[in-house]
Amino acid sequence: MEAKKNPKHDLERKQGLFFFIGLMISLIFTITAFEWRTERTIVDQGHVISCELPMDEIIATIHEIPKPPPPPKIVQPIIKESEEEVEEIKDILIDAVEVEEYEPPAIEELPEDPEEDMVWTGIVESMPEPIGGFGEFYAFLGKHISYPKVARRNHVEGKVFVQFIVDKDGILSDIEVVKGIGYGCDEESVRVMTIAPKWKPGKQRGKPVKVRMIIPISFKLG
Repeated sequence: MEAKKNPKHDLERKQGLFFFIGLMISLIFTITAFEWRTERTIVDQGHVISCELPMDEIIATIHEIPKPPPPPKIVQPIIKESEEEVEEIKDILIDAVEVEEYEPPAIEELPEDPEEDMVWTGIVESMPEPIGGFGEFYAFLGKHISYPKVARRNHVEGKVFVQFIVDKDGILSDIEVVKGIGYGCDEESVRVMTIAPKWKPGKQRGKPVKVRMIIPISFKLG
């Protein structure tokens, strides 16, 4: 016959309880080990003093760094020159200056009147003008200009700009066309200007000067 176990005495049914009890005992031992404090004994003149030092207390100490010593002062030596040495230096400087001879730069001789042959192209104090005025001068041009046949045949009209120089004597020179219309009008303008009467010369600082001028000459049919 097989022996039957009493269910009340079966220890396998209480396996979970035993495991829980063992776990609690292990946890209690672990906590006790972490909370255990060591005791140190300090001997002070034959007396035994018991004290507890917490593990998390740290006593900080401050160490002072000594300052470096100041640098030594440098004393500049005082040099005194005797009167004889000063006189010798002055003599040397004087001799050096006397050796170098100064030569002034050569000055180019300028003409007595630099504006004598200058041609003024801008405005002077007194501008040149025809004797009798511009009205009389243009009347002279209209009387002596011959309208070119080629320009008349092609119905060419316009203005010819003539450049010239009024000399110090009022004579018109260097006559040329700076802007023309062609068809013989440019050549006719130069021709009539060469026979024009003298002008009043221009003046600068009270003296007659050469002045370059430009005037228009109109060509118009009818």
